[in-house]
Amino acid sequence: MRSTPNLLLIVLDALREDAVPASLGADRRRSIRARTCLASAPWTLPSCSSLLTGNAATRHGHYWITNPLPTNALLGALPERYRRVGIVNNPVLSARSGLGEGFHQWKFHADHLAPFERALELIPTATSRKPLFVVLHSNIPHDYYLDVAAPYYEEAYPEDPGPPFVLGERVITWRDTDTAEREAVTRTYRACVQKTFALLDAVLGAVRERDDFVTAVTADHGEGFEPEIGRVHHAGRVHQDLIRVPLFFDLPSAVARRRHAELADTLDTHPVSSTDILPTMLMLAGQTSLPETDGVPVTAAPSGRVLVSEDRRYLYLKDRFRFNFHGRFKNMTDDEIARNQAMQADLGAPPVLRSFVADGHKLIVTSLALAANGHAPGRPALDSYAARLLGGPSVAYHGDRLYACEYYDLARDPGEHENLLSSTTTWPDVLRAAWPSAPPTVPATDGTETDLYTILAESELVAVS
Repeated sequence: MRSTPNLLLIVLDALREDAVPASLGADRRRSIRARTCLASAPWTLPSCSSLLTGNAATRHGHYWITNPLPTNALLGALPERYRRVGIVNNPVLSARSGLGEGFHQWKFHADHLAPFERALELIPTATSRKPLFVVLHSNIPHDYYLDVAAPYYEEAYPEDPGPPFVLGERVITWRDTDTAEREAVTRTYRACVQKTFALLDAVLGAVRERDDFVTAVTADHGEGFEPEIGRVHHAGRVHQDLIRVPLFFDLPSAVARRRHAELADTLDTHPVSSTDILPTMLMLAGQTSLPETDGVPVTAAPSGRVLVSEDRRYLYLKDRFRFNFHGRFKNMTDDEIARNQAMQADLGAPPVLRSFVADGHKLIVTSLALAANGHAPGRPALDSYAARLLGGPSVAYHGDRLYACEYYDLARDPGEHENLLSSTTTWPDVLRAAWPSAPPTVPATDGTETDLYTILAESELVAVS
């Protein structure tokens, strides 16, 4: 393979793993699909920060654009001759996000077509002396709830008798929607996905014609369409519908068949993290000296590792209210804003939601800490929050902090509907016996990271059935 192949990282915002058309990986000579890839976070800013730095959200903590993003050592591993261009379609990824540091160009485009048009302009300009690294981000699947989705619906369903159902600001809660309207929402989402891949096909056709691009297609997170159980939209929870994302590699013919086969076998048999994507692309481009990050080239990943995803800004409750810590209250009514502000006064720190996945098992730990001067301090407030959490978690009280735990067998229960820790006060013993890996770490009362089992041993336990 040539020493300086071009690189194209395509990020499709809010694309569920099960929404990808079969045509994407149809050419097995070029395309390799990961059986399981988990995003580092369930929403755009922290997840894309992980994609570009190779570090987990638990490490970089980039949940607010006011938080500085650490220097991107992974991007620095690219030879200087690479021209680095970012084309993004979500305002949270604009230059203010800090993600463009180290790129020669990083531009937000509000128009959905512009990123694809710009990519098609760039691809022919790559040369062996000035290869390209392009990040192409599209918000089309993400924007299924906005008026802009109407033309995609009409294009996808020309015989449909009615217009799409536009959720608008109700996307967070799906409030006051009936069965027919909810089905219309999912149809509109599918129309947006169809439009995305129609545009993507042209870009993939251009790089395949050149046959000198290492391309990865993935998503920053998925999307929720189960309002009956409170799993809608994204952020604020870490169920598989949000953190399991598609991942495809499209490789030039110059990649050695042995390497192609090794990568295909690994992606078929080992779950990978979104933090692994860019290290893998750099490895395929011949970069042998990479900085130490949480992500690694997938063929070098240790077997049996635990994949961790996290959110520290949002928290979904089972009535479909989504709390936003230090947020701008986007898509909230006045009543919801007032509720959000009261909840923020109660909590002394952002919520911490973490999922740990290994060997087909999944543990979710939600941690909430009360403020010393909160409106409703003490056990009554913790009881109130515990009763409103999704998933029927079993709860441990440790001072003014609660730890709510859910445990799932993903092979038997891929929809995560049966928390195996429910209905028993000895649930920590069940967890210790079942969890196949090292004890997970969680934030302690003093803000440090500590062993969950140590916390549980010192806590008052409650089983929520």
